[in-house]
Amino acid sequence: MKEEQNNLEQEDLTSSQPASDSLAKIADLEIKCEEYLNGWKRAKADYENLRLQSEDKIGKSYQIAVAAIVAELLPIFEHFKLALNHLPKESADQEWAKGFNHIKDEFWSFLKKLEIKEVPTVGEMFDPALHEAVLYEDSDQPDGIITRELKAGYTLAGELFSPAQVSVAKNNNNN
Repeated sequence: MKEEQNNLEQEDLTSSQPASDSLAKIADLEIKCEEYLNGWKRAKADYENLRLQSEDKIGKSYQIAVAAIVAELLPIFEHFKLALNHLPKESADQEWAKGFNHIKDEFWSFLKKLEIKEVPTVGEMFDPALHEAVLYEDSDQPDGIITRELKAGYTLAGELFSPAQVSVAKNNNNN
């Protein structure tokens, strides 16, 4: 009981301190709170920047990995298509030939999942950003129209990966 009385007396003494001391302490605490809040905001912004940088690095790493895989797979796919194009017509209806065509279709489906698209060629206007003119052929078609595809071109995620090698019409009737 005596102890409680001493505590009450100390509280009375504390409460009798000038109001200016209490206001000063409150002001100091508010400054510290503001500092802590600003530190927290900076830490949160730093974390967000780090998260975005990490996502960007992961995305770029993924693109590099996909490009490396595609660089290895596209020549195989091109050779596979070339072999199927030279298949004798009498063999085209045989089961093994249908199976190879099915494999080619599945291979192409896999490449499309990697965001590979073929560059349009025959009948299109020559575009040096997408095509590489290997030959110019005399033709009745207007100048600059692609007449043959010599090697397919591809885009990867909307960016040119390899240009199509083409033959371009050169109209002799314009002279």
